[in-house]
Amino acid sequence: GMSIVDAMAGKTNFLASNSEARRELIANAISVNKEKVDEQFILSTENLINGKYILLGKGKKSNYILIIEG
Repeated sequence: GMSIVDAMAGKTNFLASNSEARRELIANAISVNKEKVDEQFILSTENLINGKYILLGKGKKSNYILIIEG
């Protein structure tokens, strides 16, 4: 799996930095596929929609579709 912090800041441009990702997680503002997650959350194949998509969300308006290939 991949840590939620890496998915939001390290591997994508969804959030500017790992520290911003941690702050948003602590504030309970982050969701994966519309379910709130915390800093310990690990993305896995179980989170994939149609075998290749993950929907990351911050607050009510900011969403990011992560496409997993290979």
